[in-house]
Amino acid sequence: MHTGSQLPVRTEDDVRAALKALEDQAPSAEKVLNAVRAAGARRRPRLARALRPPRWPQLVMGIAMAAALAGLTIALLPGGALWGSRGTRPGRATIGPASTGPAASGLPSATALGQAMLTASSAATGDILYTTETGFNRGVIVDIYRGWLWPASPVAGQQARWRLAFSERMSRAKPLLLTEDDGFTYTVPPGNPDSERGNYARGRLTVVCYAGTGQSGCGFGNTETPPGTWSEHTGKFVNPGAGTGDLSPAGIAKGIARGQWRVTGRDHIGGQPAIKLTETRTGVYQPLPTVLWVSARTHLPIRMNNGAGATWSQNEWHYLKPTATDLAMLRVPVPPGYHRSG
Repeated sequence: MHTGSQLPVRTEDDVRAALKALEDQAPSAEKVLNAVRAAGARRRPRLARALRPPRWPQLVMGIAMAAALAGLTIALLPGGALWGSRGTRPGRATIGPASTGPAASGLPSATALGQAMLTASSAATGDILYTTETGFNRGVIVDIYRGWLWPASPVAGQQARWRLAFSERMSRAKPLLLTEDDGFTYTVPPGNPDSERGNYARGRLTVVCYAGTGQSGCGFGNTETPPGTWSEHTGKFVNPGAGTGDLSPAGIAKGIARGQWRVTGRDHIGGQPAIKLTETRTGVYQPLPTVLWVSARTHLPIRMNNGAGATWSQNEWHYLKPTATDLAMLRVPVPPGYHRSG
């Protein structure tokens, strides 16, 4: 009786090769942690948001294990080849930096622009960094994150203040409503902000959870605030200064210097001349296309658009002088009638 072709039998060498390929492709522990922080903050697939901590820390192991099992399953499927989805052999050698030379005549190189951005970011450390991230779906704004950080680049031992206000539209027919407002006054921890030690800071956290939005509660770290109430907590939480990560001006500058962006032209954004950059496949903001505009005057980022089609997002950066009016924006207002729940 004809039984058809036999499936190939995997040997121990095949398994070792598959495990080696999985090791090469696996993200670092820091990238996994950042992804988990982002998952805890997102209401829909979009840019990574490292500012908000994960609701469930055990999700770290779940994501890591799922990634490992998925990679091993693909590697060991009968007849499966150890190749990437774009036909490139996996391994660290395939994700090296792109060319950082001049994109066109009269334009700065990515290396030079990245260095200028790092210098400008350090010089503006006394300002308030005000950022917005707006999500769009079929031409309708579905959510907005508005964040304030002062100082813009706090250093170890310095007191910093951070606020994040989140608004969401539950459906196209419903209005955009302020959903949650978080404030954190903290002391910047010592050590590299990209390290595990620098990822968390001690301070006072304030959470206002708005009623009438359809949510069951607001969570920040291991805290929980019911709708229509506010809470205050003292302890260790995710360091917002470190959490800005790749979305911080300094983080973007480092990505440019590593060749994750190409300088592609000049433009005008918000009435000021800008240098336009296009992200390469080695960048962190997916899916492509992702376009970034950097001020040609200050060398600070102005705007970034990520994605195309029905769903996309826009990030904007503003540097504000610490006037009394702008410093007041760092305070989380408690609506009348809201009682303290924690």
